[in-house]
Amino acid sequence: MKKNAGDLKMSVKQARKLVVLERLCDGRISNREAASYLDLSIRQTQRVKSLFSKLGPESLVHGNTGGKPSNYAADHIRDFVALQATTRWKGASSSHMSELLLSEKGLHLSAKTITRILKERGIKSPFTHKGPKKHRRRERKKRLGEMVQIDASPFDWLCNGSMLSLHGAIDDATGKILALWLEPTECLFGYFHVLDRMIRKYGVPGILYSDAHTIFFSPKSGKLSVEEELKGCTVALTQFGKALDILNTQPLKASSAQAKGRVERLWGTLQHRLVVDMRLAGIASIEEANAFLATYPDKHNARFAVEPEREESAFLPAPSPDDLPYILCKRAFRKASGDSTISWKGKKLMLLDEKHRQKLLKRGSAIEVLTLLDGSDVALYDGVIHHLHVPKDADNRKASLKDTAKKTEKDTKEKTPGIPAPDHPWRRWYGKKTNPGELIRSATSAAKEG
Repeated sequence: MKKNAGDLKMSVKQARKLVVLERLCDGRISNREAASYLDLSIRQTQRVKSLFSKLGPESLVHGNTGGKPSNYAADHIRDFVALQATTRWKGASSSHMSELLLSEKGLHLSAKTITRILKERGIKSPFTHKGPKKHRRRERKKRLGEMVQIDASPFDWLCNGSMLSLHGAIDDATGKILALWLEPTECLFGYFHVLDRMIRKYGVPGILYSDAHTIFFSPKSGKLSVEEELKGCTVALTQFGKALDILNTQPLKASSAQAKGRVERLWGTLQHRLVVDMRLAGIASIEEANAFLATYPDKHNARFAVEPEREESAFLPAPSPDDLPYILCKRAFRKASGDSTISWKGKKLMLLDEKHRQKLLKRGSAIEVLTLLDGSDVALYDGVIHHLHVPKDADNRKASLKDTAKKTEKDTKEKTPGIPAPDHPWRRWYGKKTNPGELIRSATSAAKEG
C-alpha cells in the first residue's frame, strides 16, 4: 500500500488508543470507561482527550518520530565504514573497527553503531553474541606470574593461504600476553623463543600450564636415561622439561582445553584482531611477523589486561642474559673417543677451550651437546661451555681410513683358502669307511707316487 502525504505511522498501541479517543470524543463511552481501556487515571484521560480534540491523531505520535537523532552518523561516514569492512578491515570485529576508525580518522563510533551500519548494508559480521555458558569458572591467580598458560594455534596468520603456528604465553592473573612467536609448525624452538622473550622481560614464572603435548610431557614417563638417574630424576623429562627443571618452574598438565580456557579464548581474539593489524602493517613473512610480535602484546594488554588482586609480582629473577641461551636449548649426550673427539651429525668434532686449543678428553667421557636457538652447537663439559670444531686432519683421517679398508679387503682376498681339486689325495679316502691302517698305507703310497 502506497503511503500518502500526511499519513501517520503508528504502533499497534497508538492505533488502539486512537479508537478509544474517537469513541470518547463522540460520546459513545465515558471518561471512566476510556480511562479503564487506556490504563490511565480519569484526570490524565481528560488531558489526553483535550489534546486530541485540538491536534487530532498527530497528538498520539511523538514529535521526534521519523527524525534522525542528534548523534546520527553522517552518510559518508557510514559509507566509509561499510567499504573498509569489506576491504582493509575485513574479518575485524565491530569493537576492533571502532578502534581502527579512531586511530586512522580520529572519529569515534561505538561498536553497536558499527554493528547497526553493517546490518543495514547487508554485511554479515563474523561475530554473533552468545549467552554465557553455565559452568564453574576457575578463579584467577592472585599475582602476576604465579601461573602462565602456554599453547600454540595453527592458522592462516599472514593471509596468504599458509597454515602457520603462533606460539604464545598469557598470564592467568591479569590476562596479559607475555610473549608471542610464529613458526611454520608447533615445535620445541617456538616455545623456547616464547620463554626467552617472557623471561627477559618479566622473569621466571612459578607454574607453566599447558596441554599434554609430547613437547611438554614425555610419553615414556617410567623410563629414565642413565644421565637422568644419576641426576636423581623421578620422571623422564622432555627437552622442554629439562629447561623448566633448570629454571625451577613447575609444569602443570591441563586435563582439557576448557581447563586452560584463557589461552584458548586468546586465540579467538588474535585470529580476528592480530590478522587485521598485521595486514595493515604490511607483514608478509615469518621474520617480519616475529619482529612485529615483539611489541604487539603491549598494545593488546593496554586494551584487554586487568589488574591483579595483589600488586606484588610472583615472577622469579631471570637468569643472566649470557646464561639463558644455554638453558633454553636442545640437549644430547655423546661419548669421547680415544682421539679426544666426539661424533655429531656425521662428523668428528673436537672441543676448543678459551684459548682455541683442543680440549683433551678421557676416552668414554660424557659430553653434553647443546643446540642453541640460533642453530649453532656447543659442548658442555665439566660445567664449561666449549665451541666445537672440525679437526684439521679430518680429511687425512678419512683418506687413511679408506686406504686401510682397501688393504684389508685385498689381504682378505689373498688369504682366502682355495678349494681342493677333485683328484686331491684327501678326496680319495673322504667319506669311505676304512680302518686306520689302510688310511696310513694309502697316504704313504700317495706320497711315494708324488
